[in-house]
Amino acid sequence: MSKAWYGGIAASILTPLILGWMADRTRDVEAGRDGWRRIRPGSGLYGMIVACAGFDLLLWYIYFFVGSARADAEKQMLYLFILACAFLAATLWAIWSTFHESVEWQAKTIRVRSPRGSERTHQIDDLEAIDYSSLQSVFVLRFRDRRVVKVSPYMHGTRQLLQHIDRVAPGAPREQFYAPDFNED
Repeated sequence: MSKAWYGGIAASILTPLILGWMADRTRDVEAGRDGWRRIRPGSGLYGMIVACAGFDLLLWYIYFFVGSARADAEKQMLYLFILACAFLAATLWAIWSTFHESVEWQAKTIRVRSPRGSERTHQIDDLEAIDYSSLQSVFVLRFRDRRVVKVSPYMHGTRQLLQHIDRVAPGAPREQFYAPDFNED
């Protein structure tokens, strides 16, 4: 049996497993034992982080082990080094922006936890506006105390949180909230 057969067999086994895992990750967020619903990273974010890290590892492998045999190799390796550093920074930023805060909600309370253990809570009734920052690609929840909570639309549970806010704060003027129609599927 040739190596191509092994690759085909591995792909035929791994593809349904990966697609099944991704489909499972798109379900709505369930409430935990304590009753809080937690926004968590989606498969698209995990895929982006893995793809960035994989490409960066490839660039570093080329830099350290392959090199270049051309006359301008020194210049090429400098550009490769700069590109690898840029991808490393982008990968680290993607990891940090995905996992630096945990956003949870229950009834009329939104709780934000940092990895260092600090926690702050906000009441949905104190919400002034929900904006969408197209530059950062995040929803920005603005509260009366001037604090903000940023939530990525690529996280599982963001849609549920926005719908929950719409349900529990019906007295707020609709034009204050950026709430896209999620029923357009």
